Amino acid sequence: MMLLSVICTLIACEDVEDNSPAFQANLNNSIYRSIDTQAIVADDGTVAIVGATSDQNITLLLDVLQTGSFQLNSGEGHQAFYEDGAGQIYTTESGGSGVVNITSGGIDGGFEFISGDFNFQAILEGVDTVTVSQGILFMVPIVSGTIEDPNDPLDPNQDGVFAAEIDGNLFDPSTVVANTTETSIEINGALGDDTIQLVIPLDAEIGTYPIPEAGFSATYFISGVEEPAVSGMIRVIEHDMAARTISGTFSFATENHQISLGQYNISY
Repeated sequence: MMLLSVICTLIACEDVEDNSPAFQANLNNSIYRSIDTQAIVADDGTVAIVGATSDQNITLLLDVLQTGSFQLNSGEGHQAFYEDGAGQIYTTESGGSGVVNITSGGIDGGFEFISGDFNFQAILEGVDTVTVSQGILFMVPIVSGTIEDPNDPLDPNQDGVFAAEIDGNLFDPSTVVANTTETSIEINGALGDDTIQLVIPLDAEIGTYPIPEAGFSATYFISGVEEPAVSGMIRVIEHDMAARTISGTFSFATENHQISLGQYNISY
């Protein structure tokens, strides 16, 4: 209850769902709330606790996953990284500081999770400093995987950021690919055998568009089985046709599934 009370001091309590993972903080006096959070445990036991928005990323890198306090930039392998919307990396490696407290863990719905809190100051050397305070980790799911170097976030197999929930469960694609035709942008976010596909006109203007509609569509592929959207919307928030970048949100229903809280920030 104490942890939930702290969360409610950051945002309205009605926005926090019971047993819903959360990674949020105060970033330079603005609320930072991730749309995608997980604790990735590598084969050597190190862990990266990641909270991503559509265009920003915070990574808390620890040398072990267990309860306790971890001083950042202590020479013990614990670090924090913040990537801003322009791709600039702030770190605690050189002169920064902070702490991550892992206060509890458990199992919910068959999935392991951790909870805790964090704060840090990270530096973009010679340029600026960011202050992250009142950080909350609430039921962050634990997964096994490969930890990418936060100082080198570019992935040649990724054309941007893409995330959603499917029937209330996080869908975090391992591959995001954008292709174009003479008339459309086709965005595919794939995880294993499952894919969410959005199709948006090349000349789409800022606005909210119901789907299916001429030029706009969405499809959920489950192990190769196609389920097109029967209702929903795609919102275009920004579209720079010269730079070939587009971002926005989406949600839709298929015959058997509900896709919600979708966000995309894509280079095509």
